[in-house]
Amino acid sequence: MNWFKNLKILSKLLISFVIIALISVAIGYIGISNIKYLQEKDKFMYDNPVLAMRYLGEANIRLQQARVNVFLEILANTPDKIAEFKKIREGHTAVIGEVMKEYEKTIFSDEERELLNRFLAVRANYLNMIENSEN
Repeated sequence: MNWFKNLKILSKLLISFVIIALISVAIGYIGISNIKYLQEKDKFMYDNPVLAMRYLGEANIRLQQARVNVFLEILANTPDKIAEFKKIREGHTAVIGEVMKEYEKTIFSDEERELLNRFLAVRANYLNMIENSEN
């Protein structure tokens, strides 16, 4: 360290500024690397759990609307009203199918896959029961 004490003030300042600049560059590189990592994780979080919740929410709403239209079909007095409620119910049912296909793309765990398969089986049974009751 004796060599540093023997340097002139200008040289000491320059060496100190270079060291500080190198430390700043290292900190900046680490910060930018972490920002890129956070962007990747943010995109993953949006593409999977957030979209999955959106799809499931939409399917839930449509399922309730279809259920209400089944009830209204049963209570309807005229064939025109029955056909109207049936058409609305079938529209909701079609949207549920589309939304569940989109949801399936966001699944990343076996537990979710199992729950989806159970839902699809119960839904198929439910739709079959509705079709049988109409005949």
